Amino acid sequence: METDSDEGDLENSNEAEMKRIEKKKERTKRKNELQTQRLERIAAEQETKEKSRPTKFKLYELESGEGTKRFTEADTAGNFTDGTTCYTTL
Repeated sequence: METDSDEGDLENSNEAEMKRIEKKKERTKRKNELQTQRLERIAAEQETKEKSRPTKFKLYELESGEGTKRFTEADTAGNFTDGTTCYTTL
């Protein structure tokens, strides 16, 4: 047979359990928000890196009466270097 004190203890126990569950939900929600922000930041950093990463072009040699000229497929865009490899940013 339950007494009033047993019933009160049960209610207190249920309230305490509900508070623990609510706190756990809040922690999980905050953790998920932080994870989302972290992933968005990483994605933005990678996108920035990809945009600033130089693109490698093939180097061609053209022999003419003036000698050998080296140029790349990006030469028409004004990105020309002498050497074996040419980098340009798009």
